[in-house]
Amino acid sequence: MISLKLGAASEVTPHLLPCKVEACSPARVEDFFTPTIREEPQTAPSSEKVYSASFRGRPLRGSDITLPEGFTGIVMNDARQSQGNAEGKEFEVTRQFSHLRYWNLQTPPTADDRVTQAMTWPQLACSLHTPLPVSSTNSTNSC
Repeated sequence: MISLKLGAASEVTPHLLPCKVEACSPARVEDFFTPTIREEPQTAPSSEKVYSASFRGRPLRGSDITLPEGFTGIVMNDARQSQGNAEGKEFEVTRQFSHLRYWNLQTPPTADDRVTQAMTWPQLACSLHTPLPVSSTNSTNSC
């Protein structure tokens, strides 16, 4: 059984990097990564902010994404540091977030990026699974 310990989780802005970091421990990310983030000049008045940074010498270009309405992201830690399968695992929610910053290697963020497309899925899934009204007078859509 997997259980969650819900507590007073503080708000955080997670960074989704295009790499795998072989570590499972806390890191002082704000000391090393955040100060090097620069906002790039906007190319169009309505365009979203694009950020640039580097990770181990590789250029990164990023953007912020807001989670779909009704969703909250959480960051969890293994409360008991248990090994093996998920049976009997207990997780503690340490942080929560309503938006995240994702990064691409070299290329600027676009609407075609996987993470951007994934954020459209909840609304699409709701539309697909909402029953169609029997008559046009009973149209109810909970999405």
